Amino acid sequence: SSGIKVNDLASCTDYDEYLAMRNSCLNIYSLPNAKYCCEQLKKKLNQDFIYLPLTWNMKKIKESLKNLCIYLNLNLPDFNAWETAAKNSLKKAIDVIGDNPLYIDYSATTCYLELAKLLLETGFNVQVIYGDIIQPDDKDALEWLKANTPELPFRATKDFHSRFVSGDEAELAKLSGKKIIAIGQKAAYFTGATNFVNMIENNGTYGFSAIETLSDMLIDAYFNEKDVPNIIQVKAWGCSA
Repeated sequence: SSGIKVNDLASCTDYDEYLAMRNSCLNIYSLPNAKYCCEQLKKKLNQDFIYLPLTWNMKKIKESLKNLCIYLNLNLPDFNAWETAAKNSLKKAIDVIGDNPLYIDYSATTCYLELAKLLLETGFNVQVIYGDIIQPDDKDALEWLKANTPELPFRATKDFHSRFVSGDEAELAKLSGKKIIAIGQKAAYFTGATNFVNMIENNGTYGFSAIETLSDMLIDAYFNEKDVPNIIQVKAWGCSA
């Protein structure tokens, strides 16, 4: 809206469009392992860079967006209004989902522990977290979870014991009148859940809008079962993420 053209590496359709990105003045990266690439582009093309982490911490979201606006000399938008909208979307989702259990896995989002913290603080019934690695941005959320929910199970997905998971937790939950809602494809696979949020590394969403999008997806997952086997085997062309 300020007249700045935003290029996206993943949206390039041909090589010339890709090469044209060398004329950009700024590189924005959201994953820590991309920092090295940005440092090399700074040396080779004199392009500056800024880090906007895929965080679910509302304070961090505002700080990141503020830094971007200051760098680009833009007027600051009403972050408080965006934050209120995000919180209202979460309230709308929990009003629908209630105390049905949520299972979260690390393939859905980089800062999956921050997501768990956000959902727990909102009142969602987060029951299990699946993860094999913890990013530096997630360390504070890890400490919060250890202090506030020490009983919350943390399950590895690449450990060989995972091969022997029964995959019937969702069916067992139905016997007690509950729906397991899985956030991420691995959580859906390990639980056998058909009520799930099909998200891989945020599905291209960011910040407060990511929270609103996730809230809508949680409501959709609650009401609409999905054909999980046909969805989670698609990892490249045609993948919604």
